[in-house]
Order: sequence, then C-alpha cells, then structure tokens
Amino acid sequence: MHKSLGNVIPPSEVIDEHGADVLRLWTVSADYTQDMRLGPEILKRVVEAYRKIRNTYRFMLGNLFDFDPEKDALPYADLLPVDRYMLHILEELKEEAQRAYEDYEFHRVFHRYLNFVIVDLSAFYLDLLKDRLYTWAPDSPGRRSAQTALYHILRESLLIFAPILSFTTDEAYEHLPGPRQESIFLDFWPNPVPERKAPGLKADFERLRKVRDRVLLALERARKEVKLISDRLEARVILAPKDKALRELLSNYQETLPEFLIVSQVELATEPVQAPVSEEDEILWVGIDRATGQKCARCWLWSPAVGSDPEFPDLCPKCVEVVRAIA
Repeated sequence: MHKSLGNVIPPSEVIDEHGADVLRLWTVSADYTQDMRLGPEILKRVVEAYRKIRNTYRFMLGNLFDFDPEKDALPYADLLPVDRYMLHILEELKEEAQRAYEDYEFHRVFHRYLNFVIVDLSAFYLDLLKDRLYTWAPDSPGRRSAQTALYHILRESLLIFAPILSFTTDEAYEHLPGPRQESIFLDFWPNPVPERKAPGLKADFERLRKVRDRVLLALERARKEVKLISDRLEARVILAPKDKALRELLSNYQETLPEFLIVSQVELATEPVQAPVSEEDEILWVGIDRATGQKCARCWLWSPAVGSDPEFPDLCPKCVEVVRAIA
C-alpha cells in the first residue's frame, strides 16, 4: 500500500467492519520479516479463522455449563485415553507457542494455534465427544472425563492466545467455570504439566487417526457413491488389519472405536469379508455395511438391543439407564 497511490486501507475501517481482534489476528498471521499483504480476500480468510476460533470457544464453554472444576474434575489417571491424548497435544502446543513468543515469531503462534483449533479440536476431538457430552448421564465418569479435558484445554488455550485475541479471550475467560482472576490479563501463563506428556499414548493415537482417515474415506464413498448410508451412525465398520502391530493396537482400543470413528458398530476381522463397500491399502482392509438393529431415538446409535426394555421400546440400554437415572 502506498499513500501516493491512494490504495491504503485504514486500520479504523477494518476495526469498524470486523472488530479490533480481526485486525490483531491479521497482524500476527503475516510474517513481518517479509512484505505484509492486506486486501479483501486476505481479510476474508482472517475473518473465517477468527470465527472458527470463536465458535470453538463457544462450543467448549457451552459444554461446561454444569461443570465445577473444584468438585467435578477427575484426576488425570482416571481420564479416558483420548482425553489424556488431547492433554498431551495441549502440552506440545504450550511449549511451541512459548518458544515462538520468545523468538517474536508471532505468525508461528497463529498458524500452530489455528491448526490445533481446526484439525485437533473441531475436526477430531470435539466431533467425537458429542455422544459422551450429550447422551451420557450428567455425572458419569465418561462425561466428566470429557469435561475435565475440555476445561483444561479451554482455560490454557485462552491464556496462550490472550496476547493476540485480547478482547475475545477475555470475554470467554469471564465465563469459565471455577475460580479465576478478574481479567485474563491478571492470570499467568499456563505452567508445564509433566504428567500429561505421554509419548506412547500419542504414538497410539497418531496411528489410530490414520486408520480413522481411511475409514472416513470409505464412509464417504458409502454415503455419496453407493447410497448405502445417509449418516455415519447408520454404519457398521469392519476392520481387517494386515499388520500384527496394528491388529494389537485396534484390539487394545476396540471398545472405544465406535466413538472414535463416530459410527454405531465396529468389528475386527482376521481377513476381508463380504461388504457392500470396501477400501484397502498395504496394512488395512476397511469394509462398510449398514449397522444391525434399530436406531435409538435418543442417541441415534443403531443397536440390536433397542427395544429390549418394554417401558422404553425406542431406546437402547445405555439411554434407558440414563433416562431412569435423571427422571
């Protein structure tokens, strides 16, 4: 931009249209060691990034409405594996962000943080948590495990990004449950928590996420091309690993695979079987079929046990237990 060319975008215009935090976000998104570019398309991408971050904060806050960290938080050892895995990712984020801040490489903070929000939270963790958060009993260990992880992730990620999204993080901080300072800027940088570092658990879930990517491709084909299913919860996934280590890994996490893949049923097979849709690579065969049983009216998962209780003919046993407990 040059004054002489008359193509300057005044900061006040950006603030009036999009807010000060969007201007701050653009400032840190650009590498100041090179020419910094600004225009309508660039601003549009920054606004989209801001909305994604803000909506992620809203989702996490909304699911902490009945959570008191002083009474309801579970010890780290009692958290479910995927929740502990996300706390490991949080520790890595803290370390990388602190190094980038100390080196004045603010664009590295922005890109690493945005990747955490979009890839690790929105597209993965928060998506698979919905069944636990929405349909499990309010005080069940599984739901409290999810809320414990969400609380730590939200609180510490707000502190990490407060120097950049000053107004938005302070607004979200005001609604955090539990004890807090009058303002986020009176709180401290989140200290490292060594017990959260679990490289073995990370290795497991990094491999499981690759399996998940392969399954999602097969599910999308079953939905769009074959029209076998209209929703992932209608699916039964059959996995036939060709690799011994992968077979052991899937066996170890077999009970949590339906939640992890967001499907109703997952089966492990020793070799490929007949399935309407299948995909395979050098280490894994994936088959997709329709889930057996009926759809639960409450959690929408398909199960052969739906209707086994005559008092609640359209619910699965898990939902029957929850409904009776909260009635």
